[in-house]
Amino acid sequence: MIPRGSYFQSSGGQFVFVLDDKGEAHKRIIKLGSQNPSYYQVLEGLSEGDKFISSSYDDFKNYETIEIKN
Repeated sequence: MIPRGSYFQSSGGQFVFVLDDKGEAHKRIIKLGSQNPSYYQVLEGLSEGDKFISSSYDDFKNYETIEIKN
């Protein structure tokens, strides 16, 4: 399960940006299942413990990788 967020409007629920240990986030294709007012069920594409960006992807939805700066 992943929380609902504004990323869905940009990706249509087809992908998320998953964070790695090197300060980057990589686009990953996902498949969603059931939903409720707070969460989406993830059927494919994410593993337990994966961290992803849940804010809007409007500014970088056309990228495959983004660099995260603190």
